[in-house]
Amino acid sequence: MEEEPPLSAEAEITEVFDHWKEVMNKRADCRLIKGDDYWKVIEARLKEGFTVRDLKQAINGCARSAFHMGLEEGKPKKFNCLTLICRNKAKVEQFIETDLRASQPLENTGVAKELYGEKQKPTGDEIVEEVKRRRRERREEEYRKLQEEYEAALAGEDTSGKG
Repeated sequence: MEEEPPLSAEAEITEVFDHWKEVMNKRADCRLIKGDDYWKVIEARLKEGFTVRDLKQAINGCARSAFHMGLEEGKPKKFNCLTLICRNKAKVEQFIETDLRASQPLENTGVAKELYGEKQKPTGDEIVEEVKRRRRERREEEYRKLQEEYEAALAGEDTSGKG
């Protein structure tokens, strides 16, 4: 089997950027421009010796982090910008490590323990999916309450509880 020729530096940078866009579900009009911040951080990490595969794995690691994806209770802000993931060698290594840990079974604590008890150890992906489901349910409930308040206000009812 013949090996594919190596990608040009530009193609490697574009491949990493496209992976980040897909994994993080970024807008279609989010573009990579030669020389912009996205370009510079990817290029710098590649020059340090990281491979395209390494940078993709770091992106995956960020996507597996409940904190960085805004999935932690009461902390809805996302910290998944490519300039953060590829900021420096330490960040890339941190997110690669996160990806490696997330593909391993996690300890039975918090949501994992609630879901699976003491017997099974769920993967990071299973926990993230459960946290997402719970957040979605909570948003839907909040929306229903707001809708009821709005409809009551239109009908002239006082829903504030102040009488």
